[in-house]
Order: sequence, then C-alpha cells, then structure tokens
Amino acid sequence: MLRAGTLAFLSQYAQFAVWLLMPFFLVTARGLSPSAGGLVFVLTPLATALAAPLGGVLTDRIGPRWPLRIGLALEAAGLLAIGGLTEATSIGLVGGAMAMVGFGAGLFQVPNLALMMAAFPPAQQGAAGGLAFLGRTLGSAVGVQATALLFAARLPRDGFLAAFHAAFLAAGLVCVLGALLALLPPRPPAPPGPSSR
Repeated sequence: MLRAGTLAFLSQYAQFAVWLLMPFFLVTARGLSPSAGGLVFVLTPLATALAAPLGGVLTDRIGPRWPLRIGLALEAAGLLAIGGLTEATSIGLVGGAMAMVGFGAGLFQVPNLALMMAAFPPAQQGAAGGLAFLGRTLGSAVGVQATALLFAARLPRDGFLAAFHAAFLAAGLVCVLGALLALLPPRPPAPPGPSSR
C-alpha cells in the first residue's frame, strides 16, 4: 500500500512538469500560436485517456505489476526526451514525446490503483481510493512547486532552454526513481499473529 501511494506521488510529481512548462515551450520557444500550441498540448491528456483502458485490460490479464512498470518507464522516457528538445526539434517529435508521457501515465494509473485497492478489505475500499487520490494530489502540488523553483533558479542565469532542460531532466529522474522502486519485488505477507491462530 505504501509503495503504491509513493509511486502515485512520484508519477504525478514528474508529469506535472508538462502541465507547467510545455505551454511556454510551444508558444515561446517554438513560436506556435496559442491555438496550434493547444492542439499539440492536448496529445498528453489524450494519450492518458487512451492508455488507461489498456492498463485495465492488461491488469486483468497479467496482473498490475508489469503494466505499471512499463507505464512508469514510458513516462520517464518521454520526460527525458522532452528535456532534450530545442527550437529546431520537429513538431512531430515534440508531440511524440508529450504523447509518450501521457500514455505512460495512463498505463500506470489503473494497475497502481488496483494494487492499492487490493491492499484493503472490501469495507475499506473508500479509504483506499482516498489514499490513492491523496498520493496523486500531493505529487501534483509538490511537483509543480519543485519544478517551478528549479526552473526559476536557472532561468535568469542560463536562459529559457537551459532552465527548461534542467526542469525536465529532474522530472524524468524522479520518474526513473519510481520505475526502479516498482521493480523491487513485492513484500511477502506478514505471518499471522498469535491472535489469528
């Protein structure tokens, strides 16, 4: 349960770099109009929406652990790819990296929630959902603050692109940490106590 909540926190922390900084990259660095930038930007949530049902199907068929691991790996790869974008990068590659982040996040969310729900008895499923939401909400809040602070610290000295790259490298590494944590084997169940014998 604690690991699933931590993974939700790390994934949400990492992906909020997209929500915070990509509009500025698309409109300022790439010079897209707000309308065109919005069309590219929508690839991230669209990919999340498309991947979530697939995450559910895979969870039903093979269990939650591999879909959530693959999802985190895709999200991390997309964030690190965004961290290497320049003004000359083709818009197709920009959109592909953004879609990869969204697809990975969507693939991750359903199996991770399934793990958390399975850790609670049926009468406490509401508490499980609340804890999952808490992990995602804290990840969003902390992620946007940390990313903004890092970006703002680098911007005056190094300029937009260097600050942008640093922020996405940091976000990608946070997601890599989550992917590595997800690779750890599950903890064995605790032996029954004296009262259950």
